[in-house]
Amino acid sequence: MSLPYFNYYPKDMGYKTMHLTLSEFGAYNRLLSLCWTTPGCTIPKDIEWIARKMLIRSEQDKAILLAILDEFFIVIKGQYANKRLLEEYKKSDGKYKIKVKAAKKGGAATALKYKQKDSANRLADDKAIRRANQEPEPEPEPEPIINNILYIGWRPKTLNSTTKTAQMLRDHMSKDVYELELEKFVEFHIDNKTESTDFNRQWRTWLKNHFTYNDNKKGKQNVRNNKTNKYAQIGEQRRFNRGNLLKEYQS
Repeated sequence: MSLPYFNYYPKDMGYKTMHLTLSEFGAYNRLLSLCWTTPGCTIPKDIEWIARKMLIRSEQDKAILLAILDEFFIVIKGQYANKRLLEEYKKSDGKYKIKVKAAKKGGAATALKYKQKDSANRLADDKAIRRANQEPEPEPEPEPIINNILYIGWRPKTLNSTTKTAQMLRDHMSKDVYELELEKFVEFHIDNKTESTDFNRQWRTWLKNHFTYNDNKKGKQNVRNNKTNKYAQIGEQRRFNRGNLLKEYQS
């Protein structure tokens, strides 16, 4: 099957058909259309068949048909064909086949794409149905517990009760604060993936730093309080002096 139209070249057509009458030119164009719409772009070498297709009724019209066939058409394997039109037919037929092949290829790719998408959607739907009907959602994993055996490697041993650090703990740190500092210590080394065979020394250093930091913080607070008290005393003294001067002036 070729394209439903053929290229029309007015200059070529005019040059070749300049000598034709209006009736002859009409017969020539109708023959071209008949060939183009017939499979293979050829028509049978049968005058009666051609006359019937072209609605020729008179002997005069039949004589015009024979003259046009004799001048512009050739016979190929018992079929009439126009040489130039046959060339155009072969070109268009090749283009048509390329377009059909490309369309089939594109259609197959599109169909495969939608098939894959549909398959993925069905899998997702099936998974959702199974999860809703019989497969409950897995429980979320609990947060790591510091006292869990998995993290025992980062936990220091209990301090010797006779050490100075242990004495400081008994005198200046509550049980809640101690457990909080221990938890912070373990989490710190877990996060940093500290490699050590004994965390006791680091734990003692951690506690000493805790006491040192808090003592310094209290000392700074005391200094601020002392300064505030000193400034308050100076201000009070100045107000007292201004009061005495006012009394002297009024008297």
